[in-house]
Amino acid sequence: SARNEPRAFRRWLQRLDRQKAEQIVALRRIESPSQAPLFVCPGGWGHERELLVFASMLQHLPPDLPVYGLKQNFLANSIPVAESVDTIARNFLATIRNIQPKGPYRLLGECIAGVVVLELAHQLELAGDPAEKIILLDPRLPRTQPPDTGTESEHVSEKVRRYYQILTEATQRPCVRRVHVIGTEETEHMRRRLEQWNIFDTAQLEIVRVPGDHDSYLRQHGEELAREIALAI
Repeated sequence: SARNEPRAFRRWLQRLDRQKAEQIVALRRIESPSQAPLFVCPGGWGHERELLVFASMLQHLPPDLPVYGLKQNFLANSIPVAESVDTIARNFLATIRNIQPKGPYRLLGECIAGVVVLELAHQLELAGDPAEKIILLDPRLPRTQPPDTGTESEHVSEKVRRYYQILTEATQRPCVRRVHVIGTEETEHMRRRLEQWNIFDTAQLEIVRVPGDHDSYLRQHGEELAREIALAI
């Protein structure tokens, strides 16, 4: 009835907010997997819609590979933006261990989320359970100015600005593990770009190029990208 519509709408909003509060999405769930899952941190502002761009790639990955997306949950009304990348990684680590209590861990970060994945790898290293594979897709250092959120909500825009600020201010810790870099630029150009991060020994970097540019490679070249990811893991 019309009288119940506001109550039903409120319940729908509450359910939507609970979904936003979750930090993990099963992009491909395998009941009895024969290998360790791949945990993916999306670029952009790290929300679930950023995970949609991985759809064309997923169908080309090995069929027995479970894939989980780690997402930022600050768009839920009740959840603030984390205080630091260290906190984001610590929260993700607890979430990962609910799925996979012990290693070997496989981590993938796209674009600016490489900063989060590298901090996650650092925390695993400190815990004595290091990441087996670290993959960066077309990595970029964060800019202070975030992209347009596509919303008129100042509340959401302010949270996204704060998230970008946190990534920009993150402490870049030396990376002691081998890193697979899959990008869209010439190999030497990507190597020079990564040297600016001041955390890699260039001998640690294995760099390959895939077709497309930063805006198109995930959507239009999923098969080539999946092939390189499968080789990396």
